[in-house]
Amino acid sequence: MGNGYWWVQLRSQGLYYARRVAGSDVPLEEGECPDWDSLPLAAGARLLLCVPGVQVRIHPAGIPTRHRGRFMAALPFALEDRLFRAPETCHFVPLSRPAGQAGTPVAVVEHEQMADWADAAAARGLQPEFLVPDYLLLPEPAPDTWLLDALEKPYLLRFPAPHGGACLSECPGASPPGGLQLALERAPVTPAKLQVRVRDREQYDRVENWREWLAERDMELECVQANMSRPAWLARQAAPVEKMNLLTGQYRPGGDKLPRARRFLPAAGLAAALVLVLAAEWFVEYFRMQAEHERLIGAIEETYRQAFPDARHLVDPRHQMEQWLNAAAGPAADGQGQGIDVLAWLERLAPMVVNNADVHLTALNFDGRQLVLDLNLPDFEALEALQAQLSSADLKPDVDNAELKDGRIVSRMRLAERS
Repeated sequence: MGNGYWWVQLRSQGLYYARRVAGSDVPLEEGECPDWDSLPLAAGARLLLCVPGVQVRIHPAGIPTRHRGRFMAALPFALEDRLFRAPETCHFVPLSRPAGQAGTPVAVVEHEQMADWADAAAARGLQPEFLVPDYLLLPEPAPDTWLLDALEKPYLLRFPAPHGGACLSECPGASPPGGLQLALERAPVTPAKLQVRVRDREQYDRVENWREWLAERDMELECVQANMSRPAWLARQAAPVEKMNLLTGQYRPGGDKLPRARRFLPAAGLAAALVLVLAAEWFVEYFRMQAEHERLIGAIEETYRQAFPDARHLVDPRHQMEQWLNAAAGPAADGQGQGIDVLAWLERLAPMVVNNADVHLTALNFDGRQLVLDLNLPDFEALEALQAQLSSADLKPDVDNAELKDGRIVSRMRLAERS
């Protein structure tokens, strides 16, 4: 957020504000007010807006592409069954993808709510530069720890990286709230410790009742009695990273940058002229390569659709093909044995069938145990020769049928691993 800004939190009972400057965690001034008109801010002031986390939900999206355009286009379909309303009514903000993980956390908030927040600030002559849900302003805990702030309702839950969190509405009792238990059950990695901030000794004693429940699940409890209110504590946290900002796309802050950029106009003009000269040299080559790329992509997609005619969603055909082949190479359908390496079978099979001009492969299927080939051969001698070749490659060929049609042999053959 730069050298100085105003931190404002939207609360059910009004607004909490704090003036932050670089190099200090303690605000120059802070306080509470009932509404926007009472804020001691001048119009145009730099503003970080902390909004209620109950309006912002974070969902993991496992979309097999790193191309941002395709990722954003696929998001509504990937999250559709987890949204309360139609995807077109929602604003999607991808957060940082964790290293080594396939899923990307995505913050989802309704357009109507985003407009309400923006309109309330605009009526006061303010335009937020940063908008973030309250649970993402909790300090990020250690990799094996979850942080729960229970000072007031709703309770705020913060996970370690990747950026994530949630709001819980239940009151702490003899066992953790149901929402927390559900989050623990769904967590890909169970935390080793749960750190809970409480407001007083009475709440401290209630939360201590969770210790046995957590210990049964190999989790440690650390209960901390807070020395300041939640808004004051949040206002003293470091400014969040840009990836947490919900002001993306149509909500990104604008403004006229021309006055500050005028001194760069001469240099920009020379640079533009140079770019035009260079563009003339590679313009034709670029579009030739682009056409070739589109042709190859089209060929890949056509090949995928031929291999999988029932596929409905085509996002990244190369990745989807790889996933299918990996699944085919996994354990057998009944869960017995060590699984079948279909890719190794195909590698041995290709030189004898696909690369043989006299042998036509008309269909190939895999039922989890064996490959089923539909073949068209010139004569029975060719069929016997193929059986011999397959046997020498440690495959066990079994001919279901073979009959003469239109001067050629039509046969179905099953291949299994030689034991």
